[in-house]
Amino acid sequence: MTIKKGKDEGIKMAISNKAVVKCSKCGESIDFEVFRSVNAHTDPELAAKVKSRELFKCKCPKCGNESYVNYDFLYNDPDKRIMIYMIFEENKLKDICKLLSSKEIPGYTMRVVGSQQSLVEKIMMFESGLDDRSVEIGKSVMYYNNYKLFKEAGVSQIRFNHREDGSNEFLMIAGSKLFARVGFPKKEYDKISSLYGDRYLALAKDDIAIDLAWGKEMYDSVVKYGRE
Repeated sequence: MTIKKGKDEGIKMAISNKAVVKCSKCGESIDFEVFRSVNAHTDPELAAKVKSRELFKCKCPKCGNESYVNYDFLYNDPDKRIMIYMIFEENKLKDICKLLSSKEIPGYTMRVVGSQQSLVEKIMMFESGLDDRSVEIGKSVMYYNNYKLFKEAGVSQIRFNHREDGSNEFLMIAGSKLFARVGFPKKEYDKISSLYGDRYLALAKDDIAIDLAWGKEMYDSVVKYGRE
């Protein structure tokens, strides 16, 4: 869906504005509230809607079509001391990364993602008490150890998932379908954290775009140079 700018209307706990979106199916104009920022501490209900992606969902009153509206967004959780920026334009994302890398909010971890799925995934990692850097390296280790199989299957995405029973897993996505689930037990997470250690993670302590590509770079650095 596309957004037309509307009148800004800040509300007490979160930052939002009214917008008009076009239904991708029938072209109907729909009034939609765009939340530019949500504070997980002061707005737990909105935070829950972020994690379910309900906050970004728009339903056309004319044809009933449901779709997700993409727009830049900030998720702030002061209790866990994290700020996650969701930026959709690649050039803008790069600029934001440069800007935020030069700034530091004491005690805060800042991240930048490029999709709603990545935003939800990142929140899930932090709420599970995990270092997202070790998780992304874990994705790379698992993917490249099974490279031929996943390539033939057309796996294009690897998503982290925290199950209701408290265990973690990776979801292998081929196209729009789930190809496989691979467990990511704590012992594997601890092994990766130990192997890469403070020395390697410290090299990227100012990086804020932590994703599979970043994980591959770190994975390659260990494979190529080993531990000294």
